[in-house]
Amino acid sequence: MNLAMDDPLLWLSEHDPYTLRDVCDGGVCVFGQTGSGKTSGSGRALAKSLLSRGAGFLVCCAKGDEADLWEKLAAETGRSDALLRFTLDGQTRFNFVAWAADHYRRRGVRPTQNLVELITTLAKAVRRNSSDTGGGDEGPFWDKAFSRALSKAIDLVEISTGSVTLGAISEVVNSAPLESSQLLDEDWKAASLCSRLVEESHARLDTLSEDDRNDFDKAARYFYSEWARLAEKTRSIILSIFNEVMDLFLSGPLRRPFCTDTNFVPELVHHGAIVLLDMPVLQL
Repeated sequence: MNLAMDDPLLWLSEHDPYTLRDVCDGGVCVFGQTGSGKTSGSGRALAKSLLSRGAGFLVCCAKGDEADLWEKLAAETGRSDALLRFTLDGQTRFNFVAWAADHYRRRGVRPTQNLVELITTLAKAVRRNSSDTGGGDEGPFWDKAFSRALSKAIDLVEISTGSVTLGAISEVVNSAPLESSQLLDEDWKAASLCSRLVEESHARLDTLSEDDRNDFDKAARYFYSEWARLAEKTRSIILSIFNEVMDLFLSGPLRRPFCTDTNFVPELVHHGAIVLLDMPVLQL
């Protein structure tokens, strides 16, 4: 971007420049009545100033016609080639869990805790208005139980396969033993991803680092001992919470753009891409 932090974007008066530093430090909020020109006036002026200087954007489109407006602004400023329209048709895809896992792994950090925080943030959004999965004083208990199951599934998948996806996390939890007797059932072992990953990782323990062995051991003990011995009602509530979150992304319109492969990464914005997240809430 051909713009320094203190270069003026707009002049609010003859002596009052509005700079990129102002945008980044305080953000921008435009107030006005319906039809007063918030978008066509102040918003348009600031957007065109940034676009004309090569700025990258992530535009979260709240209205159905907002992406069309940004395409028009990009054309007016010669930035059409930088546009990337992210829609529910799946042409642009971003597997955010796999990307986040790889992002931390490349920095030598186990991704588990960061992925738990990412996915539990989604869980809170999904369950915000739910009243049948443990509210009131028991809410924190279910939150912790959900996070514990999630973290152990992430550890098992990541250590066993070297990558993480929501689909694999979901299948591990849903294929975990419901009772201790299943651990001796060869048919269950053959059908269960949880069992398969435990057995495969156990067979190569000597190739794992000390930290991986420790985390794998805790994950295997959780699913083979703690999970299998949970009271049926307790486990069913945890599974209900878990699957409610997973189903939001693993089925319906969000599955293809967010849970398949990846042909877009957020870092493109740092290089001037204008990403239009064209998924208005009322259309989801």
